[in-house]
Amino acid sequence: MKSSEDTSGSVNYLPLTLVVGGVQMMMTVDLVAMGVLLPSIGQDFAVSAITLSRLVSFPALVIASMMLIGGRLADIFGRRTSVSVGLAIAASGSLIAGFAPSFAVLLLGRLIFGLGAAIMIPANFSIITTAIPDGPPRHRAFGVFGMVQGLSLLVGPGLEGWLATHLGWRSAFLLTALLMATLLLFVRLIFPGGRPAVGQRFDFAGAALVVAALVALVTAISGGSGLVEGAVPRLILGGTGLVLAMLFIRSQRRANSPLLPLDAFSYSGVKPAIIAMMAAMAASSALFILPGMVMQRGMHWSAAQAGLGMLPHALSATVMGQLTGWFMGRFALSRNVQIGLALLIGGLFANGFMSAGHGYPGNVMLPMLLGAAGSIFTVMMLTAVIVGPQPSHQQGAVSALAFTCQQLGIALGSVMVLAIGGSGGDPFVSLNRAFWAAAGIALCGLLAVLWPFVPDGDSPMQSSK
Repeated sequence: MKSSEDTSGSVNYLPLTLVVGGVQMMMTVDLVAMGVLLPSIGQDFAVSAITLSRLVSFPALVIASMMLIGGRLADIFGRRTSVSVGLAIAASGSLIAGFAPSFAVLLLGRLIFGLGAAIMIPANFSIITTAIPDGPPRHRAFGVFGMVQGLSLLVGPGLEGWLATHLGWRSAFLLTALLMATLLLFVRLIFPGGRPAVGQRFDFAGAALVVAALVALVTAISGGSGLVEGAVPRLILGGTGLVLAMLFIRSQRRANSPLLPLDAFSYSGVKPAIIAMMAAMAASSALFILPGMVMQRGMHWSAAQAGLGMLPHALSATVMGQLTGWFMGRFALSRNVQIGLALLIGGLFANGFMSAGHGYPGNVMLPMLLGAAGSIFTVMMLTAVIVGPQPSHQQGAVSALAFTCQQLGIALGSVMVLAIGGSGGDPFVSLNRAFWAAAGIALCGLLAVLWPFVPDGDSPMQSSK
C-alpha cells in the first residue's frame, strides 16, 4: 500500500536521511547532555537529587504519554507538517528553559520541549519507512540514522559540557533552540509533502484515555520523582492506570479510526520486541546519566571534562550505528537483537566494578565502548522489528508505539538509576549498584526475545528483510 508521501526513485535519499537524523539528533543530544548539565543546574537552584531528576523523568513522561497522539496526527495531517510543528514547540520550550528564573519555570520549559518532541519524533522516523524504498536503500538509511545519533553523542556532551563550564548551563538550552529553528528550515525544504488523509478522524476519547493511563502507571511505578509517596497511594494510582489502559484497549477495538491500530501487534515478533525495547531503554538510561556522575562525583572532573569523557560512548555508537545497515542486510533481525542486548548487558555489568584506583579507562572508557555499541544496535534493530512490517498508512502510529516504549523505559530507568546512584556514602558503591541494576533490566529484555513463545518461521524477528 502506498501512502501519499511515498516518493519515486528520483529522491536524493542521503539529504533526506541526514535531516531525519538531525531532527532525532536533537532528542539524543538533549538526553545525553542532561547528565552533564544536572550538577550545574543543581548548584544554581539548590534542589534535591530526586527533584532534579524531574528534568529528565517528567519530559520523558510527557513524550511517552503524548507520543501516540503525535503519531496519529502524522498519519492524518502529514509527516512534514507534524515535524515542523513539533520542532517549533520544542524550540520554544528550550528557549523558556534557557531564560528560566526559577526551577519551576525551567521544568515548564522542559515539559513544553517534551510536548514538541512527542509530536515530531514518530513523524520524523516514519519518513524513512514511507519515503525510502525497502531493501538496500532503507538499510543504508538505517545505517546513516544510527551513525548520526552516534555523532550526536560525540558532539552533545562535549559541547554542552564546555558551554556549562564556560558560559553556564543556560547557553546549552539556548543553543538547542537555535539549532531546532535551523532544522525547521531544512525540514520545509527537503521533507516530502503530503496531503491530509481523507476520511480519517482523530480519536479524542482514546487520546484522553491513553494519556491518563500512561501518566498514572508511570507515576505509580516511579513515584513521580517524589510526588507520590507511600505504598497505598501508588497502588491506587497503579490500579487506576490499569483500568484506564483496559478501557483504552477496549475503545480502540470499537473505534473506526483508532489512535493505535491493534492489528499492529499481530505481526510475529512485535510483542516480545516491545518488551525488549522498554527494557533496553531503561537499562540504557544508565549509560546516558551515570557516566557524568561518575566523572564529576567520583573522579572530581569538571562538567567540560565529563563531556569530553563521553567521547568513547559517542565513537562506539557512531561506528555501530553505521554498521546497523550492513548487519540488517546480512543477518536475521533476531540474531542482531540478541547480539546487541548481549553487548549492552556486558558493558553495564563491567561498569559495576568501578573503584577510585581504576581511573578513567576502567571506570568509564572500556565499559562504555561495549554498552554504547549494544544500546544503539539493539534499539535500531528492535525498531525495525516493530515498524518494518506495518502498512504505510499507519507508520506514524506504529513508529509512535516504538518510541513510546523507548520513552517509558527512559522515564522509569532514569528514576531508578538516579535513586540508586544518587544515594549517600561512597559514590562508587552506589553507582556500581545502579549499573548492576541496569544490567539486570537488560537481561530481562534478552530473556523476552529468547522466550519460547516467540514463533519460528519467516517473521520480522527471524528474517533479515
